[in-house]
Amino acid sequence: MGKDRVRERCRERVTRLADSSASADELRFEAIAELQRAIGFEYWCWPLADPETLIVAGALDHNPPGLLAALSRKLAIEESGEDIHTKRLAARGARAAVARGAVTGGDLPRSAVWDQCLRPHGVGDDIAAACRDAHGCWGWVIAQGASDDRPFSDQDAELLDDVSVTLAALSRSAFVAAPKYAATTDPSPPGVVILDQQLTQTSWTPSARAWLDQMAPNVPASMKMITSRLIANPHDQRRRASAHARIRTTGGVWAMFDAAFLEGHGSGQIAITIRGATPDEVLDLLCHAHDLTRRETELVRQLVNGLNTQQIAERLYITPYTVKDHLKAIFKKVGVSTRGELVSQLTGRPASGEHETASAA
Repeated sequence: MGKDRVRERCRERVTRLADSSASADELRFEAIAELQRAIGFEYWCWPLADPETLIVAGALDHNPPGLLAALSRKLAIEESGEDIHTKRLAARGARAAVARGAVTGGDLPRSAVWDQCLRPHGVGDDIAAACRDAHGCWGWVIAQGASDDRPFSDQDAELLDDVSVTLAALSRSAFVAAPKYAATTDPSPPGVVILDQQLTQTSWTPSARAWLDQMAPNVPASMKMITSRLIANPHDQRRRASAHARIRTTGGVWAMFDAAFLEGHGSGQIAITIRGATPDEVLDLLCHAHDLTRRETELVRQLVNGLNTQQIAERLYITPYTVKDHLKAIFKKVGVSTRGELVSQLTGRPASGEHETASAA
């Protein structure tokens, strides 16, 4: 079978995965397998990202041995803005897939990330494909070749670009794949973790440890990314304002990580506060993750605020029948059957009239 036909079959198969009923992780592993057959690469990583900040919020990966040891250095270089940042170029550029070899004109040592962090671990070229759609960038599929593999081609980038919207759908499904109805109370009061300039945790409160114990193993990488953003841009208020992330615990509760420099005796260190996210802080994220339209999101916001069908209709200048039609579509997308379940799924707390269905007033 010709290479072009292999790529076309890969496009078709990856696109079909968006309609599968398999679990989010199973679908992502299957997508990687299809891409490996069509493109060919040794190692890979699929980090999820908060589309508001592009902070990593979890990952599946098959990295080269020892590469994680270079993570802190890699993040520091990327966040400094002084090197090629393939993930950011893919997230915001004209094309959703960017190969480091192509950006450097085939001269990989021009990239400090490659020279200092990837080459020592046997990585050749790498390509980042943004999982992006109309709602934003939900993560990346990062493929890495071995040092003796061929560079990634324009055809490889074109294939990844073609399936980027499907990759976004698979990433969005992973965002909502935790326990279906999140707990309505936070597992612990707010906690604080202190990190030094080398991104090493130096101290923490017991409640912070309670939070971290409920996080996936790769959450420390998210903390390092937030910290790197502050250190690399100490005077950039816009970047400092984005040094936070919304991350879901293994128990289904959404947590907010906020980072800030310490002053006084601990000057130069960074404090990361971990607390339960408020309903307002996760509502838009989860509405987008479930692929709700702008109108559907606005309707959900009114429902969360306690309005009934008639009140929502008046507020949005539509008929009650239109409200009910929207709710039926929303219920189907979110996978719930009552308004209370809907509010719980999108905010982590119960709503009034929780047993009302879409057809109820």
